[in-house]
Amino acid sequence: MWPPRPPCPGCNRPWPLADVQGQLICIPGADRFDAITSQPPAPGTAIKQGAFFVKLPQLSPQDRADARLKALAARALRSQVKQELKTGQRTVATVLEAAAAEPALDRLKVCELLEALPGIGKVRATVIMSELGIAPTRRVRGLGVHQRRALVDYLGDKP
Repeated sequence: MWPPRPPCPGCNRPWPLADVQGQLICIPGADRFDAITSQPPAPGTAIKQGAFFVKLPQLSPQDRADARLKALAARALRSQVKQELKTGQRTVATVLEAAAAEPALDRLKVCELLEALPGIGKVRATVIMSELGIAPTRRVRGLGVHQRRALVDYLGDKP
């Protein structure tokens, strides 16, 4: 007989009695713990990515502070660019060109970019994106060459 297994950390229910090709499957929480290749670690020490557990890197307080400042600077830059779009100081074409060199602008969502333009709200931005074949969750980094060109052509030199 097999030794008893610890309960599933996601739902605290026992694991199934048999493995499927060496993989444990938690039936009550299959959406959380499917195809686990080994016993799950203690809660809080690892996260599930795909079908494997990946240990998160431990950051020092200085690393956390640096990351916090970097994130704050990126948010401030995205906010500034959206404000410049709203006031007409920038165009969508210049933002797309600048995004190639600036990673913070790369992570700007296309819907937020469109909504920052004067006269374009949530509904019109959604309509424009669907007409151009751009997914609603797409970021500037994920736009293809044809999508960028279509976006600039659709909006023209609209500030």
